[in-house]
Amino acid sequence: MTEDQSSTHSLASIKSQMSETLRLAAPIMAARAGILAMVLIDSAMTGRVSARELAYFGLGIAPQLVLTLVGVGLLQGGIVLIAQAYGAGETQKCGAIWLGNLSHGVVFGLAFAGLALLGGPLAALVGIDPDLAAGAGRVAVQFAWGIPGMLCFIACQYFFEGIKKPKVGMIALAIAVAANIPLNLIFVMGWGGWVSPMGAAGAVATTSFLRWALFIGIAFYMAIAIDRRVYGLILSKASLLGPTAQLIRQRIRRLGAPIALAQGMQSAAFAALTLMAGRLGQDSVAAHQATMMLNQFLFMVTVGLGAATSVRVGHAVGDGDQTGVRAAGWSGVSLIVLVMIVPSLMMTFYPFPLIRIFVTEPSVIAIARWTVLVAGISIFFDGAMGVMLGALRGAGDVWLPLGIQITAFWGFAIPIAFVLAFSAQLGAPGLIMGILGGTITASSLLILRFRSITTRSILRVPVGAD
Repeated sequence: MTEDQSSTHSLASIKSQMSETLRLAAPIMAARAGILAMVLIDSAMTGRVSARELAYFGLGIAPQLVLTLVGVGLLQGGIVLIAQAYGAGETQKCGAIWLGNLSHGVVFGLAFAGLALLGGPLAALVGIDPDLAAGAGRVAVQFAWGIPGMLCFIACQYFFEGIKKPKVGMIALAIAVAANIPLNLIFVMGWGGWVSPMGAAGAVATTSFLRWALFIGIAFYMAIAIDRRVYGLILSKASLLGPTAQLIRQRIRRLGAPIALAQGMQSAAFAALTLMAGRLGQDSVAAHQATMMLNQFLFMVTVGLGAATSVRVGHAVGDGDQTGVRAAGWSGVSLIVLVMIVPSLMMTFYPFPLIRIFVTEPSVIAIARWTVLVAGISIFFDGAMGVMLGALRGAGDVWLPLGIQITAFWGFAIPIAFVLAFSAQLGAPGLIMGILGGTITASSLLILRFRSITTRSILRVPVGAD
C-alpha cells in the first residue's frame, strides 16, 4: 500500500468510526437532552413568572440534582456490564444485569427522596435569605417524590442503550417533553383557571409525575417487546436473590460507585456555586441559573456522545478489539469538538436570544450576558471531559478518573470561583470562570489517562460465572 493509499485508508477509517459513534449517539443525545429538556422547560416557564420564582427553582433543585446524579452514576456501572456482555455475545446476561441495576434504582431512589426533603433547611443553613430558603424547600419537596421513578426509568433506558436500542428511551422522553409543556402552562402559570399558579413548585411537581409515567411506560414496553429468553429477563427468586444476582450487584456497585462519587462531587461543586450565587443576590442567582440551564442543556449532547463512546468502547473490550477501543475513544472526542463549534459561537456573539428564553428583567440580562460568554468558551473543555469519562468507563477504568474530577472541581474550580466572584468582585461571571478552570484541568488529565491505558491490553470486567 502506497503512502497516499494508507492516508486515504486512515481517513476513511476515521470517518467510519465517527459515523458509527454518531449513529449510536444521536438517539442517546436526544434521550439525554429530553431528560434535561423537562428541567429546561420548567426553568424557562418559571422564569417567566418572576426572577424570584426562578431563584426558588435554582436553589431548590441544586442539592437534589447532586443526589440524583449520584444515583444515575451508580447505575452506569450496569450499562458498562451490559455493553461488554452484549459485545461478547452473552445476551442472556444482559437481563440479569438489568435486574441488578433496577434494584439499585429502587433502593437508592427511596433513600435519596428522603434526603431531598432537607433542601429547605440546607438553604437556610448556608445563609440564604429566609424567603428564598422557604421557596427552595417547597421545590425540594416536589422534586423528592419523583427521584425513585426517574432512577428506575434510567435503569431500563440503560438496558436498551447497552443492547444498541437507544431509540426506545428517546421516543419515551420525546413524549414526556411534549406533555410537560401543557402541564406547566396549567400548574406553573395557571392557564385555564383549573388551579392557582404554583410557580416553581408546580413546575417540579409536573416533572416528578412525568418521571413516574416514563418508568411505567418503558417497563410495559420491555414486558411486551423484548424476548425474555434471549436476554435473560427472568423474574424468579434465584434471579433476584441468588448468588449470581448478588455477585452482579456487587460488580455494578464496584464499577458504579466511583462513577457515582465522581458525578456527585462534580454536581456538588455546581450546587456550591449556585449557593454562592445566592449570596450575591436575587439577580445574580437568576443569571447563574439561566446560564447553567443553557450549559447543562448543551452538556446533554456531551452526555449522549459520552454514553455512545462508552458503549462502543465496552463492545470493543468485550470483543477483544484493542484497536476498536482506541478508535471509539478518539472519534468521540473529535465529534464533540465539531458539534460544539456552533453553540459556542452563538453564546459568544449572539447571547441575548438565548438568555431571554429564561429571563426578561434587564438587570438579570446584564449579568447573564457575561456569564453566557464565559460558558461559551467552557463548553469545549466540558465536552472533551464528558466524552473521555465515557471512554474510560467503557474500558472499566473508573477510580483514577474519580480522583481527577475531585481535584479539578474541588481543587481548582471552587477556589477559583470564590476568589474571582468575591475577592476580585467579578460576581456571577467569576463563578463561571471557576467552572472553566475546572473543565480545562479535568479534560486535559482525562485525555492523558485514556492515551495511557490504550497502550496496553484492556480486559473485560467478569460477570457471573466468568
